[in-house]
Amino acid sequence: MTRQTLQVAGFTSLIALAAVATFAGVVDQSRTSPTGFVGAFLTVAVLFTLTEAYPIHLHFRGQAHSFSLSDVALVLGLFTLMPAELLASQLLGGLVAVVLLRRQRPIKAAFNLAQYALTCSVAVAVFQLIASRGDAFGVAGWLGAVAAAVAAALLGVAVVSAVIRIAGGGGVLRDLPLLVALAVGSSVMSASIALITLQLLHVDARALWLVVGPAAACAIAFYASVRQRHRQQHTEFLYGAMRRIHEAPDLAGAVQELLDAGREMVAAEQASLVLLPRKAEAPTVTASSGVTASELVPLEPTPAFSLALEALKVAGTTIVLPRNREAHLLDAYLAELEAEDAIVTAVGAGDEVAAMLCVANRGSDVATFTEDDGTLLAAFAQHAGVVLERDRILDELHDMAFTDGLTRLPNRARFTLLLSDALESAGSGSPQPTVLFVDLDDFKTVNDSLGHTAGDELLVEVASRLRALAPDTVVSRFGGDEFALLLATGSDEFGTELAQRVLGLFDVPFMVGGREIRIRASIGVAAGGRYAATVEELLRNADVAMYAAKDAGKRAFSAYAPEMHERVKQRQELASALERGVERGEIEVHYQPIIALGDGTVYALEALARWRHPDLGLLSPGIFIPLAEERGLSAALTRLVVAEACTSVAVWRRTFGDVMVSVNIAPSDFVGETLLGDIEGALEAAGLPARALLVEITESAALRDPAVTVRRLDELRARGVRVALDDFGTGYSSLAHLRDLPIDCVKIAKEFVDGLEDHPAGEAFIVAIVRLAEALELEVIVEGIESPAAVEIAQRHCRHGQGFHYSRPIPGNEVSEFLRRSAQAVWAGRAAERTAVGALRPAAGRGRLVRLR
Repeated sequence: MTRQTLQVAGFTSLIALAAVATFAGVVDQSRTSPTGFVGAFLTVAVLFTLTEAYPIHLHFRGQAHSFSLSDVALVLGLFTLMPAELLASQLLGGLVAVVLLRRQRPIKAAFNLAQYALTCSVAVAVFQLIASRGDAFGVAGWLGAVAAAVAAALLGVAVVSAVIRIAGGGGVLRDLPLLVALAVGSSVMSASIALITLQLLHVDARALWLVVGPAAACAIAFYASVRQRHRQQHTEFLYGAMRRIHEAPDLAGAVQELLDAGREMVAAEQASLVLLPRKAEAPTVTASSGVTASELVPLEPTPAFSLALEALKVAGTTIVLPRNREAHLLDAYLAELEAEDAIVTAVGAGDEVAAMLCVANRGSDVATFTEDDGTLLAAFAQHAGVVLERDRILDELHDMAFTDGLTRLPNRARFTLLLSDALESAGSGSPQPTVLFVDLDDFKTVNDSLGHTAGDELLVEVASRLRALAPDTVVSRFGGDEFALLLATGSDEFGTELAQRVLGLFDVPFMVGGREIRIRASIGVAAGGRYAATVEELLRNADVAMYAAKDAGKRAFSAYAPEMHERVKQRQELASALERGVERGEIEVHYQPIIALGDGTVYALEALARWRHPDLGLLSPGIFIPLAEERGLSAALTRLVVAEACTSVAVWRRTFGDVMVSVNIAPSDFVGETLLGDIEGALEAAGLPARALLVEITESAALRDPAVTVRRLDELRARGVRVALDDFGTGYSSLAHLRDLPIDCVKIAKEFVDGLEDHPAGEAFIVAIVRLAEALELEVIVEGIESPAAVEIAQRHCRHGQGFHYSRPIPGNEVSEFLRRSAQAVWAGRAAERTAVGALRPAAGRGRLVRLR
């Protein structure tokens, strides 16, 4: 069941509930004196059946609205039946009409019955309200009946327009004035006929014959007017559709207009166009609209399609296949399209068929397609054939099916065909084709920070470099940031050699829009033969190898090995479990203290995400953060950690003083649109001062695009949030960039601290970084303090540090106890110092963070 179907079902339920509430809560059901007209219930029910079974359908921009003379039965029922009897007669008559006679689909039948119940209930309520102010069978009753009919008609137009809007119909609001005018006119006419009929029955039943002629004349005039309007709209629609097709900016747009127009013309849910090849070597191409986005793709003709095409050529005319038809040659083809009813027609000039157009699944209130619909679509196809008949356009359409529109490289479809030919040409024991999958690392960050236009320019530059690197190799863009290279023949060594050369392309920054962009790639290499005998297997192996390269840390290539499948499978399962884990609250926040090295007090707490997997236990960020970035969950994780950290630290500050909290931000989240709003919302909800939050970004992420980074840093600091440059010394290490970055703090990477006892020169590096930071008026935090040598050096040169020597990351529910013990230890040390010295000595200050700007 589609999303739109579910929405329509939900709307139908609301209408039904509204009908029950109106009838039970508003309608006065105490009336006990109906007129006693013999057979009134059955007469009204039969009238409802006839008027709803044979309505007048009016098409508006691909949607059909139905108008009937059912208000005649409604008004008669208002005067001759009790409210419950009137409602029952309308539902009975409507049920017979829409289910047995019109054979509507269940969802449409349910909607119409709910609509009948609601409009009937509202009509009764309006009638009772007005008629109760005077003679119910006099002027008050007449006015009440007309008002009830108009109210029911207007409500019907409203709910039908609403459900069309829900189902994806366009132009509903533009058509409302005309629909309202027709509804009011037909309801007043129907109510008047019913009132005249009642008066004649009251005076002399034989006089009913006098009203038959005028009533029939009114009905015929109304029907003729609607038919004339219908034909006029079809002419206008046909002219407008042809103009849009001719004025489309490109061929893909022309095909899209053709499909959309054909679908809207007969209110179909889907349309497909199959372009037949003009040359023996050319493929059959198809495009669709409605179910999927229109895209020209090669079509492998099936027996059902071939039979349908032959049947169309033999018939020489349009084939209309309504619901509940007898068995037909095209039933198998419709089954492939998942269609219940359809119209199939030829597109082309003269006797030659250039394409086959098929519209399927009638989507309006009309039960199914009619011969009139077939005639209309055939006329449309004949005009459209003038556009598609020219050889040049057809050739270009076929070319578009195999070329990437952005980079002009062969697309996936073309690559697949060439790979299939290469596999067939490679004999047993001879060199097999090799495929390289190239996936750009963190490409989403470029789109998020610079926009999709810059991203497209980068893809074009990547394509240009790949084409220049391997001019004799098939280079293809598979879509998004994925490229593929095909070596028709060659050894495994040649494939890995080419992969190394491709990686080298990304060592040189790309120039996009006058700015320098650095990006890397992960590559998977797979060869045909033992592990891949088909196109699908070879492409799958290359894809698996590429993901293995990403798991190895990106910026690398991997050659396929069979055991990779299990790792990729586990990775995919873990990624899916992560999506569920985020929803189920399995993400925890642990905290590692940052210590003031002078007196041992807790200066800040670094918030770190942990995943409490139900089977694997507690997982570190290195395992699931890359998965979160690939699945688009990174922003949700950041939002969760920031909110939890701010809330918890705000509580701890009330007990233990002005402790800060730091949160790591992923590169993609740092340039995302929601970061600032998420941080502001978390601070406000927790009541935490902005200066108590320290945002950490890695050096490599900050220097990827300095201009964007500086703008975001300025935005954060303008809100009072502090910023730290994490892992300093492991990235690009550009001192000029560091000078220009508006930050508050530098965190010396753990790599500079490890093994200090074995490398005495390591202290000189730390001293150099500290002096550089002091010159720029930046605070310094040393990470990774674990050994005694690291403790001694850090205490000599820095004010703040963190590491396993002081504490590992601890769960949030243990932080209060840690802070309490830490405070006690500090005060105990100070007390001992006072006792030994005999006087109070000032405690070491925490230092002041000085902003660069």
